[in-house]
Amino acid sequence: MSSFGIQHGMGMEESYLLNRLAEGDKDAFDSIYGKYFGSIYRNACMLTKDEAESEDIVQEVFLQLWNHRSSMSGRESAGGWLFITCHNLCKNILRRRMREALAMKEIHATEEEDVSTAMHDNKANLLERGLSRLSWRQRQTFILCKVEGRSHEEAAKIMNISRHTVKEYLSIAMNSIRRFAQENAERMSLFQVILSALYQDQ
Repeated sequence: MSSFGIQHGMGMEESYLLNRLAEGDKDAFDSIYGKYFGSIYRNACMLTKDEAESEDIVQEVFLQLWNHRSSMSGRESAGGWLFITCHNLCKNILRRRMREALAMKEIHATEEEDVSTAMHDNKANLLERGLSRLSWRQRQTFILCKVEGRSHEEAAKIMNISRHTVKEYLSIAMNSIRRFAQENAERMSLFQVILSALYQDQ
């Protein structure tokens, strides 16, 4: 067994793996791939409801990890980065499906449908603007707990922090989103569906 394998067997910290990955170590990449493949795949399946498409998404997630390996140095965990990348790829897939569905329609959308689509896009834009005000850690916590529906314990494990810290990050994130909503009071109707869903079981 290689010295790398011995170190890993002794409980190598993920931060060490990420530092090795940043230097182009394929063994480190394989270890991270093995650790996260299953959970990333399940998350993709949950979001896309398509196993074949989820397999492609997982491969793209890890391809991006390898392509961005130099930025992994100094990180404590790959989990948050991987899950956010997966979420963004799934979001692109869902948007593509929506575009394909619209393209298949043989008649032009009614004025009511056009307004509904515009409101949907505005809701998404408002939420993205609200999330952009958060720190990277706060945004990561919000996405894991409120977008992906993960428990505080799961988020803590993925982010390699305590459950208490997750709750603190989430509380700060939720308060920031609320303030953003108040600052955009004239457009609050666009936030109603989002807020009612995301603020449950805080």
